Amino acid sequence: MIDKKIKYYDLTWSNKTLSALSWEDLKIWDLIKISHPEWENFLYWFKWLKNIWELNSQVWRQLLEILFNWVWVSANVDSIKKIWVLSFSVRKLIKDNNSRLLEVLDSPDFLMSYIYLLIWFNFEVSWQYWKNSINSHHALASTIQKLIEEDNINFSWFLCAHRESQEIKAHSLSESINMKHFIRATNLLRWVAENLWKEYEMNFSHTLWDENWLNATFPSLFLNYFNEWNLFLMSEQLEKHFNELKQREDTNLTINSVSDHYKEVINYLKWRFWDNWWNIDGNELDRMAERWCKFSEIAYYMTMKDLERFECFHNGAGIADKEQAQKLIKLNIENAKIHWREEVVEKAIEMFFNRLSLAWKALYETAFYYLWWKRVKENNWVWVWFDRDHDMFQTASFSLWYSEKLGGWQMVPLIYSRFTWKKSWNTLSEISFRQFWHYD
Repeated sequence: MIDKKIKYYDLTWSNKTLSALSWEDLKIWDLIKISHPEWENFLYWFKWLKNIWELNSQVWRQLLEILFNWVWVSANVDSIKKIWVLSFSVRKLIKDNNSRLLEVLDSPDFLMSYIYLLIWFNFEVSWQYWKNSINSHHALASTIQKLIEEDNINFSWFLCAHRESQEIKAHSLSESINMKHFIRATNLLRWVAENLWKEYEMNFSHTLWDENWLNATFPSLFLNYFNEWNLFLMSEQLEKHFNELKQREDTNLTINSVSDHYKEVINYLKWRFWDNWWNIDGNELDRMAERWCKFSEIAYYMTMKDLERFECFHNGAGIADKEQAQKLIKLNIENAKIHWREEVVEKAIEMFFNRLSLAWKALYETAFYYLWWKRVKENNWVWVWFDRDHDMFQTASFSLWYSEKLGGWQMVPLIYSRFTWKKSWNTLSEISFRQFWHYD
């Protein structure tokens, strides 16, 4: 094990010159001697280790502590105990589902990718398949199974609009994407795939500034730019963000526009309901839910409930009166003309003021995640989540498509990035990769 060469990616928070390909070929033994020479004697016998499950719990926990310290992350005793229990639960699920994978899973060769999965995602042993902010061990088991089974791994996710920190400038987009954080996130993916010696792709979908861009922004964000006559600026910033990401494309990384998916969602809702589906109100959606339409149930009882926090922006659009709204519309379009963005701003304004109800937004959001999971499954992707947060309506929408098409529940390779309010990067419990572009 310790003579094995690994792809070692620098994830240290203090690295100010983090590059897109900051990896080295290192032997585990050399890395130990460089970073923690006092462990040299303790680790010597790991050279002969054939199966990590031969280790008793005390030694296994010591090994985990060493591995975490290699990447300058402190793992406290409670975290390691939790990982010990988690690991055995995951192994049992995989054994019951596909025992032939145990040869890879139990091998010390798998440890390096496994450690980075544990750093990147927050897991616990839970018999609930979906939980807010936490990944169940079912999700980890299904993702590991997918990673081992596939010769070519395709990681996919979409990014929401890159908002600025509230402390710096509330309800606005950031001037630029924090590339240091973006690269750190992609390095995590590279570590997992390359230390499994797999071919892999990373496919990001990001918002462009075309007629669909409004769907990716919060109403409070739209209103802030709208009230300042600056909707043209919002579309410029979205375009800039997209182009910044496009410059980072390489052999393994592709940046796509999410607009094609938006169009698919709209066409689906027209097909499932009717052409003017956005006129559906809450009462009508309630009646559809009562008729045992599972899609409508999720939209009404879960999605709409979660979106209630935006209700103040939807009811009257947060603007004093119609006269004031018309004045602001005119000023935004006049500003947009100067910057050659009249058409896209006009379409965004029309969409915002004609589709204000929570019911249409609930239907749209439910369909968005329902159909995204369809794309994940049909393209044989592993889907990972870097969004700001996640809610139960999103995971319910994923599992709805999965169970409708395949019949009953199956393990789903869908995991959410680690989230915590404390972001010191000093300990495992204070690492966060969700909406990674916010933090220094």
